[in-house]
Amino acid sequence: MRVETLRQRKYAPILISSGAFLSSLWLRFVFDGSLPPGFPFLTFFPAVIVTAVMAGTRYGVAVAGLCLLSAWYWFIPPEGMFKFDVKVIWALGFFAVVAGVDIFIIHWMRRAMLALAVERENSALLAAEQTRLAEQQQQLFQELQHRVSNNFQIVASLLSIQERKLSDTPSAAAALRDARARLDLMSRVHRRLYLSSTDGVVLPDYLQQLLTEILEAGNAGRTRVTIDAERLSLTVDQLTNLSLIALEALTNAIKYALAGREDPVLRISVKTAGPNEARFVIADNGPGFEPGFDPAQSRQLGFRLMRGFASSLRGSIAFRNDPGAVVEVTFPLKCTE
Repeated sequence: MRVETLRQRKYAPILISSGAFLSSLWLRFVFDGSLPPGFPFLTFFPAVIVTAVMAGTRYGVAVAGLCLLSAWYWFIPPEGMFKFDVKVIWALGFFAVVAGVDIFIIHWMRRAMLALAVERENSALLAAEQTRLAEQQQQLFQELQHRVSNNFQIVASLLSIQERKLSDTPSAAAALRDARARLDLMSRVHRRLYLSSTDGVVLPDYLQQLLTEILEAGNAGRTRVTIDAERLSLTVDQLTNLSLIALEALTNAIKYALAGREDPVLRISVKTAGPNEARFVIADNGPGFEPGFDPAQSRQLGFRLMRGFASSLRGSIAFRNDPGAVVEVTFPLKCTE
């Protein structure tokens, strides 16, 4: 690139080519008495090469022509005249071929270097544009998630207002209170997963924090919790759906299974269950589901939500007793993007 910059200067190519030719001619005269016969072009080849590299192809061709004429006139016998014979033609042809090949190779290499420089510049511009678009997309995504989080809070506030208006209808007020609590916990899950980078999410630590928030919101902080989770690589969508299933299952456990128990216990596990499958289990030490209970026929919102979240995971959900209530979700693993 420095050579290309030099070539763009107004008189630089002329000065370079003139200097190279005159220097080669002067050196040839200086060493004429020391060189054996048969080397008329010895100092002219470097001049052609230097000119072609530093000044360009056209100047290289011009210097090659001047060198050929100079060698023919002064250094090819008989000196001092332009004589044609077979030996002269062979000598001049040899110089023309070698100089032409040199100039062609230098010209081809220059074109290749320029093409490479342009490609590098285009690649740098493309990388910069991709980086800018990625940053813009990230900003838009963050803005969208902030708006979603704000919408959660707005809806929760509206439910709170309606709850106060239904003070004379305890059952309706309780339903709105449960809905508001769900929205509050869903908002916390959303903020943890979407408003910060999830690249460094460690599943056991994340589940511990999530359970702590759910138990504190349900006034069940004294519940003993055991977590057995492998360090699986899950997408944000998978973590979101698992978190919402945990929210519903634990809310039901706190409300119906652990209330009034002296030693409430919750067991959480997330482990691989096959080559490309994982199993998420939430179990309590309560009385379990009632005999004949069919979650598929239940009209309770929590069970319908859990089935919907399991479907979003492209997995299946099962409810059983062992001996307390057990919620088991089996879903396929997939690589994070």
